[in-house]
Amino acid sequence: TMKLILTSATLDEQILQDFFSPISKNIPVLEIPWRTFPVEKIFEKEKKFFMSIWEQAEKWKNILIFVEWKREIEETILVLNRMLPSNIIVPLHAEIPIEDQKAILNKKYKQPVIIVSTNIAEESLTIDYIDTVVDRWNHKVSYCNHNGIEELITEPISKANAKQRAWRAGRTHEGIYIRTNNENFENLPEYWSTQIERTLLEREILIWVAKGFDIKKQVLNAKKRWKQVFIHEPNIRLLHIAYENLKMLWAIEKKNWNKKWI
Repeated sequence: TMKLILTSATLDEQILQDFFSPISKNIPVLEIPWRTFPVEKIFEKEKKFFMSIWEQAEKWKNILIFVEWKREIEETILVLNRMLPSNIIVPLHAEIPIEDQKAILNKKYKQPVIIVSTNIAEESLTIDYIDTVVDRWNHKVSYCNHNGIEELITEPISKANAKQRAWRAGRTHEGIYIRTNNENFENLPEYWSTQIERTLLEREILIWVAKGFDIKKQVLNAKKRWKQVFIHEPNIRLLHIAYENLKMLWAIEKKNWNKKWI
């Protein structure tokens, strides 16, 4: 039986080939070209972030700006409203109503728009009419610290992320991609680490328990078999922390699942 795997452009295809190679040798990788237009890349220092936006707005461009957090979106819009009082400037993040997202996607504006967005415009939504992308080369990632506490931190994006963001400017016509960061492109990682490598896995452990797995024998003490199970191996330290957290909550043993707590 033939199996077909469709992936995004930012996935490392070599990892998938290595994972499935014991099942089928010489796995072909087919790249499907899509219609793109030339994108001019401009590299500026971090201090020229707002100046770059202003210059593009003066040319009457539809601009997509990548920042890291909702707070940064609000602060950026506050500054831009003072710089460009006659322009339409809108936020884009996961918390805005779906009607507002549709208005941005369908461009229900009669003049060029400036969109200040988190990485939702890179990973989840595609806006076809963008002329210029301004990118600070950072994003927020979920990460578990040495105390076993998950937190959101700001990190530089990967090369794959940078390319994906640049393509947002060349969907339907020629575009411009402006990077405003002091980081050297060659210093960026090829791909960012996956979520399974940097976060706790309580939910996954509960699923394994519900399916009858012996967590200690079949998961925690079976690291040699992980390459047969996981495309990316989980962090063993974080897996143990998640297990201990669930044990402390009496969630590992099924006999405790139907207990009523006051």
